[in-house]
Amino acid sequence: PSKDYASIQNSFAYQSSYVFHHNPELSFGLTAAWMPAPRLFVESGLMWTTLSSEVVTPQNTRRQEVQYLGLPLYTGWRFAEHGPFSLSASVGGTVERLLSARLGTWKQGERPWQCSVGAQMGIRYGLGHNLGLSFEPNVSYHLTETRLTTSRTGHPWALSLHLSLQYVFDN
Repeated sequence: PSKDYASIQNSFAYQSSYVFHHNPELSFGLTAAWMPAPRLFVESGLMWTTLSSEVVTPQNTRRQEVQYLGLPLYTGWRFAEHGPFSLSASVGGTVERLLSARLGTWKQGERPWQCSVGAQMGIRYGLGHNLGLSFEPNVSYHLTETRLTTSRTGHPWALSLHLSLQYVFDN
């Protein structure tokens, strides 16, 4: 049976008896970029993000996972290219929709939408003329607070890693 444990997260007993060990935020996705000029691009797509933590209670340790599907929109500049590799910098934002929130096998309540603004540096490896793999360390500021204790709680600034398969539409 599923239980909603979001209400206990605000209690003093919950805050004082649980210890959270947060794992790095990871995002994977499919993105498309349009290049209106030789080095300028606008990028969007779908990103799946997971926030995971180990929650240590006086009785046991449980895994908490919160998953989102996000729609990023970034604009950037590709400043270096060498063979199949390119380097870029971009700024933008993301709107995320909650997919699931669980502590062990228990479903948890959480706000359905999260918004953030961010900046990222990226390295892209071209797999062909228009297809490539992108690896982008991202720093973001989350504008929406979470109800659950996650890596974003109390720290609206977050460092995450984005890995995506990217298609580029040339001008």
